[in-house]
Amino acid sequence: VNSQTSFQFLSDHQQIDQDFTPESNFYVQQKEKQYMLSEEINIKSNNTSNYQWLFGLFGFWQKIDKSVDLDRLKTETRDAKTYDIPTYGIAVYHQSTLNNFIWDGLSLSAGIRFDYENATNEFDLHTIKESVSEKKDYFKHKLSFNQFTPKFTIQYTTESQQNIYATVTRGYKTGGFNTSFDTEKERTFKPEYSWNYELGTKITLFDHKLRGEFALFYIDWRSQQVNQPLATQIGQKLQNAGRSASKGVEASITYRPINALTLQANYGYTKAYFKRYTRGELDFKDNRLPLVPDHTLSIRANYTFFNPFQGVDQINLGANYVGTGKIYWADTNDMNQSFHGLLNLNASIKRNNITLAFWTKNTTNTKYNAFCFKPGSSYYAQKGRPFTVGGTITITL
Repeated sequence: VNSQTSFQFLSDHQQIDQDFTPESNFYVQQKEKQYMLSEEINIKSNNTSNYQWLFGLFGFWQKIDKSVDLDRLKTETRDAKTYDIPTYGIAVYHQSTLNNFIWDGLSLSAGIRFDYENATNEFDLHTIKESVSEKKDYFKHKLSFNQFTPKFTIQYTTESQQNIYATVTRGYKTGGFNTSFDTEKERTFKPEYSWNYELGTKITLFDHKLRGEFALFYIDWRSQQVNQPLATQIGQKLQNAGRSASKGVEASITYRPINALTLQANYGYTKAYFKRYTRGELDFKDNRLPLVPDHTLSIRANYTFFNPFQGVDQINLGANYVGTGKIYWADTNDMNQSFHGLLNLNASIKRNNITLAFWTKNTTNTKYNAFCFKPGSSYYAQKGRPFTVGGTITITL
């Protein structure tokens, strides 16, 4: 029997030049506090039987207090918005696994989860001009969601611990409230659903010195939640696209020829695109999903010197190259970031329970954009971090 209780607190204050121009048009201050308490309890079998089971219960309570002040500088008016969003949810789940089904090494697993969530948004809008406050809008909106999500897995493991597996899983994300909207319909967005399919294998060779993983995946999305600009261009909203898909391949290989040296390479290819999605007169069918790179690549090498000299337990030297392929910034696909790679280096020295590390990130000072968006007729981009150097001290008690 396992129990886990967690509490989270977030306090945020964001200030934005909302029109992103040299002129003084719109200025936004957004304050938010979040509180969340969650509890999860599960019980699972602990025996050598071919039948294994698990039952679980999860519950949470979340409170969001948010305020957004929009200064319309040219008209000297201010829109003061407040949001009070309490949410609670509960989930129950079960999984059964049958090992050595038909023949040794073959296992079948089936799971089911039920989620229920209830959320309320109490919204208030006042317009303030020359210290006079006028109430413009108020509503209290409630939403509730419930969904069953099944999971099925078949796996075959050999005596040498090589395995091949296939999984089918139902995905689900609840709907919610937009904090930016122009119309009543835009106040909320609906849940999104998916079916996720994966076929893969994990192998070990040469007395576990070489390990490899390979997987093919396909995700069929329905009513996917996507960001859309408001008609007024002052903010964005979440709305549901018709249908999307994501398919690709992931591969990873780790080689440890000697105890001191570790070499690792990871690669992923993803084609994520809209199958059916229109916005007004615009048709985004076959457009790529924003913020999903075509390729991801990571190559890492690490060498450890054990007890190199008296008073030092370990010295570690490492290098890591991270590549990110072409990525589109918006569903219109009219702006993208081409492939770029970052080289990161690190070195650390350890003695007893103290580790002193030095590192560099983007060592070659590669120029790239970390984010790009189009609030109106122009594009704006945030540059990626340049060459950065730093250090870390870790003390283990």
